[in-house]
Amino acid sequence: MASGDWKALLKAIQDGDPEAARHFIQSGVDINYEHPEMLTTPLIEAVQSGQEKMVALLLEHGADPMQRAGFGEKTAVEIARAGKQEGIVRLLESYSETGHSRFHFWQKWLARFRWHWH
Repeated sequence: MASGDWKALLKAIQDGDPEAARHFIQSGVDINYEHPEMLTTPLIEAVQSGQEKMVALLLEHGADPMQRAGFGEKTAVEIARAGKQEGIVRLLESYSETGHSRFHFWQKWLARFRWHWH
């Protein structure tokens, strides 16, 4: 993954551009990558920007709602709670409780080896 692609995904999230974000996600940008200089992940950036639809898109593609990032090592749901973003909190909690994003992570990972989840 090129750092530029990850930064372009982050820019698409900041701009609220789901089509551009979807393009970078489908091209293989790691959505759970924490940039060493920016200390954030795409999901945390979407939460901090209040982009509920972008949060949903990232979760649907395997973003980990329990991943900690940044100096404070907070999860996306902790950041959403602190910002009183109730819709995003509910969305993140629903994925955290069901393990939905972890299922999609393993499904994508196994697909690399041509093993399909049935």
